[in-house]
Amino acid sequence: MSNLTIGLSGLIVAQRALDIVATNIANANTEGYHRQTPMISPVSLDSPYSPSIGGAEITEVRRAMDGLLESEILRNQPLQGQLTQELMTLQSIESSLGQLGSQGLTTALAQFFGDMRELAAQPQSSAQLQQTVWSAELLAEQFRNLGTFLMETADSLKTEAQDIVSQVNQLTGRIAELNTQILAGVNRGGSANLLADQRDQLVRELSEIIPIQTNGLAQTDSRNIMAWGVPLVIGAHATELTLGMNSAGKLGVSMKDSSLVETNVSGGRLGALIGLRNNVITQLCDQLDTLANQVITSVNRLHVQGVGSSGAFEELTGGPVDSGVLSDSLPQVEAGSFWVRVTNTATGEVNRYKIDLDPAEDMLADVAARLDGVDHLSAFIADSRLKIMADNGYTFDFRPGVEAQPTSTSLTGTAAPTISGNYSGSENTTYTFTIQGTGQVGITDGLALKVYSGGELVNTLSIGSGYAAGQRLAVADGVYVAMSLGTLTDGEQFTVEALAQSDSAGFLAAAGINTLFAGSSALTMNVNDEVLSDASRLAVSASPGGSDNLNALAMANLEDRKQAALGQFTPAEHLQLFISSIGQRVALAKSRQESSSQIIQQLENQRNGVSGVDINEEAAKLMMLERLFQACSKVINSQDQTIEYLLDMM
Repeated sequence: MSNLTIGLSGLIVAQRALDIVATNIANANTEGYHRQTPMISPVSLDSPYSPSIGGAEITEVRRAMDGLLESEILRNQPLQGQLTQELMTLQSIESSLGQLGSQGLTTALAQFFGDMRELAAQPQSSAQLQQTVWSAELLAEQFRNLGTFLMETADSLKTEAQDIVSQVNQLTGRIAELNTQILAGVNRGGSANLLADQRDQLVRELSEIIPIQTNGLAQTDSRNIMAWGVPLVIGAHATELTLGMNSAGKLGVSMKDSSLVETNVSGGRLGALIGLRNNVITQLCDQLDTLANQVITSVNRLHVQGVGSSGAFEELTGGPVDSGVLSDSLPQVEAGSFWVRVTNTATGEVNRYKIDLDPAEDMLADVAARLDGVDHLSAFIADSRLKIMADNGYTFDFRPGVEAQPTSTSLTGTAAPTISGNYSGSENTTYTFTIQGTGQVGITDGLALKVYSGGELVNTLSIGSGYAAGQRLAVADGVYVAMSLGTLTDGEQFTVEALAQSDSAGFLAAAGINTLFAGSSALTMNVNDEVLSDASRLAVSASPGGSDNLNALAMANLEDRKQAALGQFTPAEHLQLFISSIGQRVALAKSRQESSSQIIQQLENQRNGVSGVDINEEAAKLMMLERLFQACSKVINSQDQTIEYLLDMM
């Protein structure tokens, strides 16, 4: 009977080995499949007369795999997934910006400053006024378009990240189920290779999404998985992740039912999406908002101190301001002051008043109260907005420069000074004129004006013998003085406030008083409704005379001014850096992704060499096993014939 037993064991081995080879061939192109190899061992027939006689059995079916190689692939997969996701997203942003017309913003910015410069050349042109207002609106629209696109991109990244988290939860849940099935199969004495391959493929898919840490690769082990220090799979139990936002508005992940949101995550597609949302998009938004805010602020700070062809104002209403001290509600306001001019329209008499403020102490109501205390002005808060109104027969504005009459005087003589010119200095200053000598203007020898600024002597002007009364004398920086006939007394003084800017605190622009632009960011940038509906409100003039182009020219010159808030770049240069930074990010991401892909491909090739299925090799095994099956069948058949012959003899 031993031959029958031996032959039967060979048939069983051949049959099972044929099944394994067939499985290998069927899964030759199955992703994640590891070639299986039957381990055949001899089986001794327990007989004292035949200790060297026995059959065969398959004691184990091994998966062809290199544990270190598989671990290295898992280690590199998160980086590959992250870089691939980053490249796809950045290329999408770059492409969408091109379709939106990032160059359109460049063109709109150049057109706005160009039209402003053209307006300075023809300040009385109604057509050019309207054109400049339109170009301002186009510029604001371009900023809004790009700002909206970036916000929508951030929302899209959040939605995609939510989908990825759902995939993570599905994968970890399935891995936990396979852990259970594999352990049950092994405990029953069977092989769980195919289940282990399924599980390992899921683990690999998971590693593309998030960076994972896992234990050994043996099929009898439960694959425990952690990510970012969070246990996701422990045996048959899977922990769900959720996507959330922290108090700072950053995207992050947390365990289900946990209030702790981890935002400092990286690796895998999910890490890439969160990093892009929290860092790249935020940086791009900040860069765009910085540019928009600086254009708004720098233009408005000039616009507020000018007037348009419609002249000074009878009333003005600012933008909404939160309650509380100015340092909280208008953080861009600095300690300083602003000047308001009040004009009697009947007599032309002008008085200029200084309003001091301390942002750390003052609220909007305090500023309104000080303005309300100015002669012929009333000011109050309505709907959180500052409103200023002039009495009948009066107007007001905030023009800088110098006034025709001195700011203060101690003169007791009969001669009077007249101030004129357009102050061209870059800083506000006070000119103090001190009389040198006593006598009559244009007659007394040695009679002169000593001019001081900041305590330093800047000029000495002769107004004695040889001076023609009423003749203009150059003081400094475009300012002139003329003395009428009359007497002067030695040592007496008069002062003149020369203002390069009428609002050193930046309050008027921040509060939205007589501004060109409204808003403070790319998304909120708009042209002031009053200017948009009436182009004559565009503040072209800055001098007290009101017929110049100084303010339009000053706003046009912002195009070439390097600004500290923009990193010492001009607006156009800063915009170009914004656009080029995206291209640089794409180029860097592409280079890193290609390098990572090469590493993964090399590892894949090595893995295929170890675990892949060679059809020709398996076909050769089939032929060998077929012959084994035939030989074992012949052994059994021979034994059967022998037994039959013996039975016939009996």
